[in-house]
This record gives sequence, structure tokens and C-alpha cells, in this order.
Amino acid sequence: MRLRKFLVLGVVALGLVSSPAKAQDLQESLESMLKSNAQLYLQPFVDGFGSGMNSGWYYKSSVHKFLGFDLSVRVAGIQIADDQKTFDWVLSDNNLTLPLSDATSDQIADLTLPFSHLYLDTETETATLFGDQGGKLTPNHSHIVGLIEEQYVGTDPNKQSIWDGGLGAQVTSTVTSSVDTIPLPGGFNLSAMPVPIVQAAIGLPMGTELSARFFPEQDLGELGKFSFYGGGLRVNLDQFIPIPLFPVDITAGAFYQQMKMGDIITATNLHYGLQVGKSINLLIFGLGAYVDAGMDASSIDVAYQYDSGMTDANGDPIMSDVSFTLDGEGGPRFGAGIFIKPIPFINISAAYSQTSTNQVATLGLNIGMR
Repeated sequence: MRLRKFLVLGVVALGLVSSPAKAQDLQESLESMLKSNAQLYLQPFVDGFGSGMNSGWYYKSSVHKFLGFDLSVRVAGIQIADDQKTFDWVLSDNNLTLPLSDATSDQIADLTLPFSHLYLDTETETATLFGDQGGKLTPNHSHIVGLIEEQYVGTDPNKQSIWDGGLGAQVTSTVTSSVDTIPLPGGFNLSAMPVPIVQAAIGLPMGTELSARFFPEQDLGELGKFSFYGGGLRVNLDQFIPIPLFPVDITAGAFYQQMKMGDIITATNLHYGLQVGKSINLLIFGLGAYVDAGMDASSIDVAYQYDSGMTDANGDPIMSDVSFTLDGEGGPRFGAGIFIKPIPFINISAAYSQTSTNQVATLGLNIGMR
């Protein structure tokens, strides 16, 4: 799984250590850097997938009559914007201690430097889950060695001679071997993402309609096992308007769903909104159109264990936890849709939505009546 690779690669890249002491120094940095950057890596997925999951709940503005129903297969296609493919890797505020004392026979004490100094001026742009090639963090060895030289020599010409006589070379070798280039994880190189939906709806008394959708568990390779379920309720509002034969259908709805991907991600999505339109349904032909407006909300919970690179007294690996909740941008959604019934009981539908982060196009084939 690519997210597993992301987390493991972060540990491996930051934990290319030559001694347990160096691994111990990195422990806090690993956890904080993995968490903050995993959030940035996943944020476009939360926004985009949430936009897709909150699409396709209906294909017309009216609700089914009592015991009317439809069975639908729909696909929501989410467009991935260019700015959702990259992010700037966040360097940890934590520090790394360079083992200079052993390397220089105690002539120079160990030096602790923040990651912002170790990787000064490095290119930090890298891929999100939707991006392509990952970047890399390149250590600024000359800057690090310069700081050490300045601290050691000061204004003492004798120390400068010692430095030039071989100590500087020892320090340079230690810095080069201790601070590594960090390869950053890549993404799946996606410009669009389809979300398949299987859904059913049935008309209930008092102008209401119940919907349910699901996607059976499927193994999607590196993405892991994927499944989701959800449900919602729509209510016809124009029935409460005291005007006979009101010319348009007005319907309000609220919908909830949950998705699982692999063994580490659980996503929750919520949509509520209003649909206004008109449908014409004859015995052998029908068509309709609507506009809608609503609000989206989405979030994911991520929980994962990784090998810290250290062992306990029994030689067993020490596992560390990475867990966080990431909220999608959510916000308003606006859209429009049409359907046509070319033959009895068969509807073909299409819809378009603009969310705060993505454009979504939905196509559907619906079998139903009433």
C-alpha cells in the first residue's frame, strides 16, 4: 500500500542510522514529521474523494411515490487539480545530535542542530497521493561543517591550524555519513479519480424517500481493500406549499456514508442540500432537470503502527503509533443534473457539481418505477 510505503519510507529515510544513539535522537522527529507530512500527503485525497462520495445521491428533484423505487449504478468522476498534486514537505522543529565527540577524540563536543539547518535551502516540494514522482531532501553538508568550524575555531589561529591539519576532514566525513539525503514518497499520478456507486432508493409515506448505497469489499492492489456504505433521507417540500399544482419540485435531503481503505483509513462523509427542478414522466418516456445547492463535510481517521528502528531488551522491534484525524475542506456545493427515460423503467442520468476543491461529473443508469 502506498500510504504504508509512505510511512515506512519516512522512517527508513530519516532513520538511516549508524548507531542506536542516532536512532534514539530521531525518535521524536520521526513521529512529528510523519504525522504532519502524512496529513499534507493525504489532504487532497480527503477533499477529492469526499467530493466524489457526496455525489450521485439522486438523479431528479422529485422523490419516489410510495413504494416507488430505483436501483442505480453510478460513477462519479473527480477532477484532480494541479495544485492538489504537490505539497511542501514540512521539516521538523526537532533536532539531531551529530556524534562529533567520538569521531574527533573529544576535540569537538557533540553538536545538536535543528532539521532546518541540516537541510537548509533544500527543495521541499514533493508529491501528494495524487502526484507523480516524490522529491528529495538534500542535506546542506557545507553549511553544517561551516557552523561546526565557526563554533570550534572562533578567533583562535591555533585551532584553525588544527582544523586545517585534518580535524576538518574528520568532521566533514562524520557529517556526510550522519546526515543523509531523504528520498520522499511519490503518488499515483492521477488527474481524475472514479468513484463507483451502487445504490437503491424507495419511496416512503408523507413524501419521503430512503436511499442506501454500498460498494462490496474489493482488493485494489496497493490501495488495499476498499469498501463503503451509506444512507440518506429526502423529503418533498413543495407538498407543504399551499399552491395547487406547484410548478416545480423542491426537495431537501441529508446523507451519511463511511468508507474503509485497507486497515489504516476510515473516512466519514456528510452531505445535506436542496434540489429544485421539474420532471416529466409519461408511460413510455420521461425527462427532467434540476439544480441543487448543499454543504459537504468529510474527515478521515488514520491509525498505523510502524517499526521505530529500535529494539527492546529482548531484541524485539519497538513499534510506534501514528494516528490522526484529518478534516476535509468541505463547504458549499453547487450543481445541476438531467435525466432521460428512453424506454419504460430505464433512466439515464448525468450531473455536474462544483465543490470548494473539485469538479465532479456523475453518470448513472437507473432502473425503477413511480
